[in-house]
Amino acid sequence: MELAAGKILSHRYQIIRQLGKGGFGQTFLACDRQLPNQNRCVIKQFQPQCRNAETVAIARRLFETEAKILQELGNHRHIPRLFAYFEENGQFFLVQEYIEGEDLATEITAGVYRQNEEKVVALLTEILSILEFVHHKQVIHRDVNPFNLIRRSQDHQLVLIDFGAVKQISSQVVKEGKTISTVAIGTPGYFPSEQAQGYPRFSSDIYATGIIGLQALTGKAPEDIPLDARTGEILWQHLAMTSAEFSDVIERMIRYDFRQRYTSASEALIALRKLGKIHHLDPKTTQAVKPQGRVARQGKSWLTKILFVSGTIGLIAGAYLGFDYWQNSRNSLSYYQQGQTFYQLKRYTDALNSYGKALKINPDYLEALQGQADALLALKRYSEALNTYEKAIQINPDSAWQAWLGRGKALDKLGKNQEALESFERVLSLNPAASQAWQGKADIYLELQQYSAAQKALEKLLTFQKNDAKIWYKKGWSLQNLEDYEGAVKAYDQALAIESDNALIWYQKGNSLYQLNK
Repeated sequence: MELAAGKILSHRYQIIRQLGKGGFGQTFLACDRQLPNQNRCVIKQFQPQCRNAETVAIARRLFETEAKILQELGNHRHIPRLFAYFEENGQFFLVQEYIEGEDLATEITAGVYRQNEEKVVALLTEILSILEFVHHKQVIHRDVNPFNLIRRSQDHQLVLIDFGAVKQISSQVVKEGKTISTVAIGTPGYFPSEQAQGYPRFSSDIYATGIIGLQALTGKAPEDIPLDARTGEILWQHLAMTSAEFSDVIERMIRYDFRQRYTSASEALIALRKLGKIHHLDPKTTQAVKPQGRVARQGKSWLTKILFVSGTIGLIAGAYLGFDYWQNSRNSLSYYQQGQTFYQLKRYTDALNSYGKALKINPDYLEALQGQADALLALKRYSEALNTYEKAIQINPDSAWQAWLGRGKALDKLGKNQEALESFERVLSLNPAASQAWQGKADIYLELQQYSAAQKALEKLLTFQKNDAKIWYKKGWSLQNLEDYEGAVKAYDQALAIESDNALIWYQKGNSLYQLNK
């Protein structure tokens, strides 16, 4: 079926113009004639190149898979909504929300991020925050690239598009009665070796995100960045001057061996947020001063460490935050990033003010609401923090696991133990690897003297944080109260192997040994 402007599909959607064309089919801008404002939408037509019965059957199955994935992802601010999917005249169609804006490739080409570590960190954080939600839904995107990230005009937020499970079929042909794969799914340059072999993982999307970060930082296309012919690793360090800490994060994202990458978007996000660094700015240019050469790059890292140790970082950060940089970037994202900076510096009142400015521009800015609530929690304004977390949850209850986590912490501080436990359970239903939720549950159970339940939570927590002496101590304490003194001694020994000079642990170990008549 050939589609042209004016064509009406499903007695409802009228084609306006073609947006794109590829091996899997075509994409069109359309309007919904059944809505009063004739809202715009995107029609994705899928046309397998081979039309035999077997290929069409596989196409139908994969088409339905993509529709189910989009429906599973639900109503998320950074993912286009699925409006409908249908089959007409042997063709398959998806109807999705139209995101008005420019793709990230336009920003990168314009050099917005080039040699600016802070902006690239913010960009990667933004992309990974979307992937965190997608991965929690057990979905691997497989085609994260700058053309599939749209900067929405309405609020300047990124939106991830093209969850193309059906693209598998476009890379298949039938030969001697068998369907075989001819090319890898994804965009060359952005997918790693395991995906090329047909075995994508969550870390495959992280690899693609790291490549986007490199492209933004260096201004070079992926194919123009050299590889080590022996190891397959990407050789990029000579192309950009970055701090040693940021370099470590990028390098772990783009490792050739998926086992050496971050295993989840959450893990990569934590690493980025830990950077928490403010670079010295030249007040005349408001640009980061670039150190010269590899030695200077390493020196920059040591300078940052010295500033943190000496306590003078507050002065430099204060100057940075007062520059015209923020005055010239008065949008919600800029205020949010300013709030993040203040929060890292533990200037929680200033952070609260910046998050408030971001929310004044965009009241539904989920990340800014989360930041505002975190700042209120840090200021021990627990009731206000609770109300703010609940606002964030109302925006998107199925994706804001961090808001559920904060809600649990606030409820715990307010002495509402049962409600806090329910909140932590909700976190774990959205993100089973959220160690802080297991920590919260364990602490409440210990407080309630429900030692068996505490023991189970601590066992789970130790799968994530086995080198934390406090957790081993709490395990020993719960076992001691369950009269499992042998187990308690073993737990205390684990704690002492990590923190040998803790008098309290030695004391409780002594108590358990006494109960064993030793």
